[in-house]
Order: sequence, then structure tokens, then C-alpha cells
Amino acid sequence: MCSSDLYWKNTSWDEFGPRVGFAYSPFEGGKTSIRGGAGMLYEPNDPNLYYTQMVRNPPLGYDYTIAVPANQQRFPDAAAQIATQNTPGPAYALPFDNMRSPHALQYNFNIQQQLSQVDLVEVGFVGSRGINLLSVSDINMPRAVWDGISLAMPDGSTLQNPAWSSIVYYANDTSSFYNGLLTTYKRRFSSGFQGQVSFTWSKNISETDAGQTASAVTPGGGRMKYPHDHFAQRGLSGYDFRRILTFNYSYDIPLGKRSEEHT
Repeated sequence: MCSSDLYWKNTSWDEFGPRVGFAYSPFEGGKTSIRGGAGMLYEPNDPNLYYTQMVRNPPLGYDYTIAVPANQQRFPDAAAQIATQNTPGPAYALPFDNMRSPHALQYNFNIQQQLSQVDLVEVGFVGSRGINLLSVSDINMPRAVWDGISLAMPDGSTLQNPAWSSIVYYANDTSSFYNGLLTTYKRRFSSGFQGQVSFTWSKNISETDAGQTASAVTPGGGRMKYPHDHFAQRGLSGYDFRRILTFNYSYDIPLGKRSEEHT
């Protein structure tokens, strides 16, 4: 029995996503600005949490992996091969209660100083805390033990449930952490030129990374290597770009600035 918050029920009614921000100029003349803000942002559940479990679990369908010896064809005897299988293929599962929507707490703070009529510099901090992010894992794998160096599978380890080759588990249960220092120099349009140089020094930590960054259906969840210990999963993200330098400019070519019109 499920206690409450069954996953197919809409739990988004109590998902309050406030935003707050401020801007302040502490000195006369208005050349210095201090700004900051924070907000909680939610997104709908990933479709992976629903369709895979509905179409791949018994009695709707099984999933088998059958080794095919070299130079040997299995068809049309695949049904007979499946009938001899003692262990069904992977089962698909998800938490039936306490399912929360993925969300992120984002925050920023920056100070901007005008140096002249056209030049200004900015220093800021930006952060993001990902909460209840989608993960995909095999919770049927054996439990590892600490061998003095790392987590390792002991010899003779067995599956948690030998009746299944694997149990693929989809859940909103991982986190991510991003913090960055941003510095920017801007030169506004003057004498036909404007430009900007920015440098970001950041660190991105996550428990899983999604392998797909764009998809028409779903970005999918990050694959967990060892789902029995989330802290063992935590480390530098695959999207951790520690130092980023960018610049852009535009220049007004001094040709054809003025022309006489004739009618």
C-alpha cells in the first residue's frame, strides 16, 4: 500500500516558485549598482517516469537479451530461445509515493561600476542548486563494500533479486550544484566600436549527468553507476567547464555613413 502522494496524482499544486530581486545604487551619481535575486523554478516530470514502466513491464511485455553465437542465426527460433530463459530480462520500476517534481534554486549577486560614459565593469556570483533531478539506475546490482581504497564488489556477489537480470529504476532523487564567479568589462558604442569581454570561473558538481541535451520527447535521466550510495555518486559534472573566456565586438565600418538623397 502507498501512504500518500501516489506518483500518478498531480502533486504540483503545492509547488510554490517565488522569485525575488533587488537593485540598489549606494552612492550619489548612480555610477555604482548592486543587484541580486533568487528564485525557485519547477519543471514537469520527465516522460521517462511513465511510458517505460507502462509498456515494458509484465504482462504487457518482457525484455530479453539472448547471446547469439558467431555465425549462427537465431530466427525463426527466437520464441523457443525465450521459452528456455530462467531469468526474465530487466524490470522497470519507480517510487510509487513521495514523487516530487524536479526543481532548481537559482541565485545571483553582482556589482556594476561605471568607469566613464562608455566603460563599465561588473563582478558577480551566480549559483544553482538542482533538486529532485531524474536518475536511472539498476537497483538490482549487488551491494559493494569498502576495500580500503574504494567501493568494490566482493567475489561471489549476487543480485538483490535473482529472479530478474536487472531492475531499472527511474526516480527524481538526485542533486546538482553550480557556483560561478563572473567578471565582465563592457564598452558601449563609441567611435563606431562596442565590445565586451567576460571571464567565468565556476564549478559544477552532480550525482548524475543526462546523456541527452536535446530531444523531441525527453532528455532522459542521468545513469547512476552505484545507486545504493548517492554520496559515492557525487563528483565533478561532465558539464564542468571550470574557466570560460568569451568576447564579442561590433565595429561600424566608416563607409557610406552619409549620402545625399535625390528625388
